[in-house]
Amino acid sequence: MANNNVISFDDYRDSNHEPRSPEKSIQLMQQAIQEVNHFARIKLLQEAIQLDPYNFQAYIYLYNSPLDLLNGPAMEVFVKSNRRWIRKNRPGWENESSKNFLRFKFIMAQALMDIGKLTEAEMHFRELYEADESDALGARYKLVAIYTLTYQWDKAYELAELEMEHSGIPFSEFMLVPLMILAVLTGREETAELYFKDLIQRNPYLDVFINNEDPPFSFIHYLSTPEVLELCSIESLALSFSDIVPVLVTAAYANVWLDKMYSKYQHLAPERTPEQEEIYLDYVKDFLMEDFESMIDEMDDMEDMEEDEFLVPWPDAMPFEQYLELVVPWQGREALQEAGLTTVHAIEQAGANKLLKLKGVGPGTIESLRDYGIEI
Repeated sequence: MANNNVISFDDYRDSNHEPRSPEKSIQLMQQAIQEVNHFARIKLLQEAIQLDPYNFQAYIYLYNSPLDLLNGPAMEVFVKSNRRWIRKNRPGWENESSKNFLRFKFIMAQALMDIGKLTEAEMHFRELYEADESDALGARYKLVAIYTLTYQWDKAYELAELEMEHSGIPFSEFMLVPLMILAVLTGREETAELYFKDLIQRNPYLDVFINNEDPPFSFIHYLSTPEVLELCSIESLALSFSDIVPVLVTAAYANVWLDKMYSKYQHLAPERTPEQEEIYLDYVKDFLMEDFESMIDEMDDMEDMEEDEFLVPWPDAMPFEQYLELVVPWQGREALQEAGLTTVHAIEQAGANKLLKLKGVGPGTIESLRDYGIEI
């Protein structure tokens, strides 16, 4: 239950520490957010933290990786602030002065979850959930993901039931997807099948994630930090899968089951509108471009490698028929073969947009074709 005590932001500070200039710290942080130069951005954030070590958001912007966030000074500040939050009876989201800390606590819990410290992450998400009746930050979705990763059906289902009881509507995608996978992995396949039927009728993008090649985990990660989020969108579905990727990687049966369910119920899937299809194709193009730019950056870092090694094209190294058989994801390969697109020329003539409309072709297929040197 949320607590209505009103506290000031200063209550989260170390009583022995007086910030040099909290207002200036916030200004520098805001300036850093707008800064395009990476090194200048880091310098501004470091200066912001020097001026006010309890500027929680500055730590979040400064440290990109979970390990950096958890092993740096941010962790010390978090531990101290969290103790004060508990002593103040865990004020919730309705307390305006607590919002910055609650966001910080959520991010730190996510970092713990990302590195596999699930017990600690669960504790913090549970505290957030219990402190805020509205659960504005969505801690319940992180909890159900943790219960999926740890195969705790009873806890996950209880949480889902509470959500439905409070909202009066069916489970959201963020609850439905992990609960469905957990049902499969704990032998509740009839229940899981009901969840799947519900999901496939809600979201027109389900085929993107379970009907193309191997599970597109890197694409899921790419989509899981959207600027704008709507329900029943490609972004919401990616977010629903993102936290349970570790169990999908290790539990091959879940992926086989998803493929089987899609084959059985694909007739229920709503057809994407032209606008929805354009959103999907734009994401694929941006994803592939980012991946290509990352590859170029890696190549630039390989100073010891001879330049000629970069100039040897795939066609000289391996016949395309062999490459298609050995490297291209199997579902994408079969889709190309069924469409009669088995030569470099034919594929280049078709182009990426046409290829992506083939059932079985996804970002992984396009990426592997481009790796071969095909211009699409």
